Amino acid sequence: MASADVVPTPVAYPTPPPFALPVLRITKVTPGGGSGSIWRSVQPRVTFSAQPGYSRDLTITLTDTATGRLVPIRKTYCSLTLTMTIYPVSRLAANRAYRISVTSPSAHLNFRATFRTGSR
Repeated sequence: MASADVVPTPVAYPTPPPFALPVLRITKVTPGGGSGSIWRSVQPRVTFSAQPGYSRDLTITLTDTATGRLVPIRKTYCSLTLTMTIYPVSRLAANRAYRISVTSPSAHLNFRATFRTGSR
């Protein structure tokens, strides 16, 4: 009895779709854009639509708009709420406008919001 050669039949698997990262957007900022008379010890918060961790070029700054100088800050991130909290190193100046900027060229993100401190 002669043995027959077994020829495997190729199976066509569908091509998987390309991996798409979630769109990174700002869903909320506090204090809200244009807010006034904000407490000088404010800790601004920025909430994202997705985890910003994949965006390695994410930059968050706080700027004194009167002088154009960056305010020294510390930041923490909560992955459960997708919220970044900004802690100015020192108390903000009274009756000044400040700008929160969040940028990420790779995520096509360029967000700005301003608020004004009060006298306290």
